[in-house]
Amino acid sequence: MPEKMVAPELFRPPVDFPDVPYDHLLRTAAERTPDRRAIIYHDLILTYREVLSMVNCIANGLHNMGMKKGDRICLFM
Repeated sequence: MPEKMVAPELFRPPVDFPDVPYDHLLRTAAERTPDRRAIIYHDLILTYREVLSMVNCIANGLHNMGMKKGDRICLFM
């Protein structure tokens, strides 16, 4: 009996990303299409504008706690 892939949409071919930091990709997407859906999870839909705002809040909070470039942190989401 041939094997059947359970959820083929989860196994897409790899995608090449430019060699730039993730925050640059997010900021670029938020500038170009701020109201486009960035995250869809069940009933939760977040736009690039909303995600960037959340990322900035976390970054500012870490900075205010004394974290600086090169420090290691652990985030649980």
